[in-house]
Amino acid sequence: MNKQTSFLGSYSFITWTIAIHIIDYFMPEMPIILAVLIGTIFSLFVAYHGIEVISRLALLALFASFF
Repeated sequence: MNKQTSFLGSYSFITWTIAIHIIDYFMPEMPIILAVLIGTIFSLFVAYHGIEVISRLALLALFASFF
């Protein structure tokens, strides 16, 4: 098994788990493919723009969790 296949396998498992959690607790009527697609687009955006975007979005999520 090469590194790329291993990464895609672990990424898909983690993304699926997060999508199931979001759907079960926050948006029960949302299709799972939409949650996975949003997570993938968000991950690609953050990976493209680098560590600064990760820190800014983490700070935004921290403040949003209080409201």
